[in-house]
Amino acid sequence: MDAKIEGALAQFDLNLRTSAGGWGQILETVYDGAIEELEALNATFAQAFTLIADD
Repeated sequence: MDAKIEGALAQFDLNLRTSAGGWGQILETVYDGAIEELEALNATFAQAFTLIADD
């Protein structure tokens, strides 16, 4: 497997060799993680806009 792919998967604590479901489960995990991060970012922006609006 390409070392770049292995390195990218490792950032999400994923290993293709141990994922019995193949790419489907891996992509689902990556997408779920991205959604969580985007929701956290959205909450941060909402707090910042609230602070700005209060000034």
